Amino acid sequence: AAERETLKVITLNEGKPEAAVEKIVEGRLNGFYKNVALLDQPYAKDDKQSVSKFIGGSTVVSFVQAEIG
Repeated sequence: AAERETLKVITLNEGKPEAAVEKIVEGRLNGFYKNVALLDQPYAKDDKQSVSKFIGGSTVVSFVQAEIG
């Protein structure tokens, strides 16, 4: 909610029309989530599909962090 309000203020300050603000904010939020949320990020071996499309109906049950070196 805070990110949405921040983007709304930024968009209004850019002088965008009031009627288009919600669609612009929605587009910017989608871009934000593509960078932040794992399931929305591009799959490493095929960047034309997202991680969620690659795993399909599977469920992530755990994460592992490996340190090399």
